[in-house]
Amino acid sequence: MPAHASFTVNDRATTPVAHTFTPVNIDPNGVASWKEALGVPVGEKIVTLSNKFSNGKYRVKLLFKYPIVQTQVINGVSTPVVVRTAYAELNLTFESTSSLQERQDTVGLIYNSMVASQTMMDGVLTALGNIY
Repeated sequence: MPAHASFTVNDRATTPVAHTFTPVNIDPNGVASWKEALGVPVGEKIVTLSNKFSNGKYRVKLLFKYPIVQTQVINGVSTPVVVRTAYAELNLTFESTSSLQERQDTVGLIYNSMVASQTMMDGVLTALGNIY
């Protein structure tokens, strides 16, 4: 069972930026959460991860919440405000009879399908195009 610890992931900027997420809590439903603290709580990136077992299936859910913050100035007072938020959600469902290798292969396929060199997938995921 993995510990609730900090982790760092890079974005896909031209010069990748490392984002470090620190543990926040694990709620009573078993949902673990992390945040990337940048000094303004309203703009913190949040990650949640959970694993639920029911009806012979493991259901793993990973969620990234990525708010975009701008400074709003009203009557000379500057205030950070969220102008939009991106969400990314990954749901995995595994039978209780699945092998470790099957689960690793499934995660590997998902992971490798999201790299920039997979131009068809990337064209939909990031460029918001459609398959024709």
